[in-house]
Amino acid sequence: PQKLLRSINWVRPLVGITTEDLSPLFNLLKGDPDLTSVRKLTERAKQGLQFIMDKNNTTFAHRINIKLPVHLFPIYNTFQPYALLGQWNIGDAVESICLRIL
Repeated sequence: PQKLLRSINWVRPLVGITTEDLSPLFNLLKGDPDLTSVRKLTERAKQGLQFIMDKNNTTFAHRINIKLPVHLFPIYNTFQPYALLGQWNIGDAVESICLRIL
């Protein structure tokens, strides 16, 4: 559950998921601190997961612009490397340079 919640928590602000929406899932982390301990998915947690899946399937941060190339942006962290897929949108002087995260 820790890895799943960490991933969800990272995209949460982008897709409109509140901390309150995650509370049934955070409750799964209570109890035995052993990472391999058995966890039981409650009905509220199942509903929370379904809500999160629905939000992830219907919400997006940005749509892809088919006129711009897609780039992979590696992010090197001391613990674990990450990467973002994105597009640079370099507009005219009125627009600033914008990284669109896909």
